[in-house]
Amino acid sequence: MAVIAWGILHCMGKKNYLIFVGVAFANLMLHMLLDSIAAGIDWLYPLADIEVNLVKVPARYDWWVWNFFLHWTFSLEILIIIAALIVWKRACKKTS
Repeated sequence: MAVIAWGILHCMGKKNYLIFVGVAFANLMLHMLLDSIAAGIDWLYPLADIEVNLVKVPARYDWWVWNFFLHWTFSLEILIIIAALIVWKRACKKTS
């Protein structure tokens, strides 16, 4: 879909909007890449039925959310949020 949107915007001469398609695609790919760490993603579907899962999160708690929240892989997501906040804070300082 990103390639189609890219092509339509390019043909319409809306080259200023191509960055939005690129950023949206990069965010979707990052989301799926991070999901591949602790949850299964079928990257080659429908060509192959291979599920990529780098780390198995054990079911230790009754509520399934705690299993992910208390697992060490959740710290990766917290680090990404902290990095985004730092970048945002620095960008706000430069514009003011």
